[in-house]
Amino acid sequence: MNIKKSNRVFIGFHDSAGYFSSLHRGFMKIGVKSQLVLLGKHGFDYGVHGESLMQKAIDKALEARVKNKNSVLYPLFTLYYVLVKFTLFFNALVTCNCFVFGSGSTFFESPIELFIYRLLNKKVIAVFVGSDARPAYLNLNHPNNINQDVSKSYRIVEKQKAKFLRLEKYGVIIINHVPTGVFCEKPFLKWLSIGFPRDVIVDEEKNKIKYSNSIRVFHSPSNPRIKGSEILSSLVGQVQKEESINVEFFVKSGVSNKEIISTIKNSDIILDQLYSDTPLAGLATEAALLGKPSVIFGYYSKDVELHHNKSDIPPSFYFSHDTIYEDLVGVLKDRARIKDIGLAAKLFVDSKWTIEQVASRYVQVFDNNVPDEWWFNPNKIDKLYPLCDLTDTLSFISEYIDTLGVSALMLNDKPKIIKWIKENVKEIN
Repeated sequence: MNIKKSNRVFIGFHDSAGYFSSLHRGFMKIGVKSQLVLLGKHGFDYGVHGESLMQKAIDKALEARVKNKNSVLYPLFTLYYVLVKFTLFFNALVTCNCFVFGSGSTFFESPIELFIYRLLNKKVIAVFVGSDARPAYLNLNHPNNINQDVSKSYRIVEKQKAKFLRLEKYGVIIINHVPTGVFCEKPFLKWLSIGFPRDVIVDEEKNKIKYSNSIRVFHSPSNPRIKGSEILSSLVGQVQKEESINVEFFVKSGVSNKEIISTIKNSDIILDQLYSDTPLAGLATEAALLGKPSVIFGYYSKDVELHHNKSDIPPSFYFSHDTIYEDLVGVLKDRARIKDIGLAAKLFVDSKWTIEQVASRYVQVFDNNVPDEWWFNPNKIDKLYPLCDLTDTLSFISEYIDTLGVSALMLNDKPKIIKWIKENVKEIN
């Protein structure tokens, strides 16, 4: 199949960090017709929402259903919503040859739906961008798991694993990040090899930026608990008290993407996350587009080069948790290094992660023209990479296993990880 001669690509239904709206624009720019349908607008206003008739119809149906949740007419509005989705589904089947589903969330989350795609020779890609694929027992700071309830975590894990098995059974191509790929049983495409689609930003206000003798550090957590904001703020406070570094620290949360971009422009460096399994997530990518580097901490920092070509790893200050204070001080003392990494990060995203380039890689996937190095065998994963404190995670996993058994981890096909868990749980008990 030559994708440019096919009808169009359908993209739905969630726009995590503006990923899928950017991909949609990328397809359009390279001449591939694309239909974007979202279920609700992004909370941080990335400025893009589909304006097609189908988008407007699904918006109205969803709004009516939500508004009438406590009404006696709720079943009627639910039926209306389902009928609109069925209409959208059949329209997509007729007009689209290729489908991209964020978080693997299809129209009806049904094996029958996936069977229909395969029967009609449709190409389907499921894209996972983080918490949607990461096992719940590694996401202890996530709102869904904030009380660290073993039974609740298991219910989430069970659904996560079932989704991956369902997608793999029907030949869906999965794009996933290596440290969140533990529930995959078949090879998947590496998220960093495909890239994070972003528009190149030409900063026309660059000459208006107020320069300062201080190092201006910006932190903007989408969720302060998940991003480790309390500890990061404490670290910066310690630097301001104990080091001979003039540091200005700005924190903004829950504001529009436009305001975030404006603040990034007037910052020197981004203090992004305390726990991250990627060297460049959404906010850090926005900063890189403006030539601003990010400081990121994560357990995966020690292994990222084992699983990826160096050319696929975006530049950032990506550190382990061994010496977080010393690493942060070392960065803030070196203004020249801050500038160099910022320029390197911008060069990377401008030359590898533009919306056109990422969309073109999707075209390669649809056309079965994928380099071998993009694929990853999940059986190579031999440990877990939590997005919270490792000791807390292992304590929770120990309780989880004691309550439900090792099989409840849904990792029976990953003996290396099971071995790693048992060895590390012993150390904390």
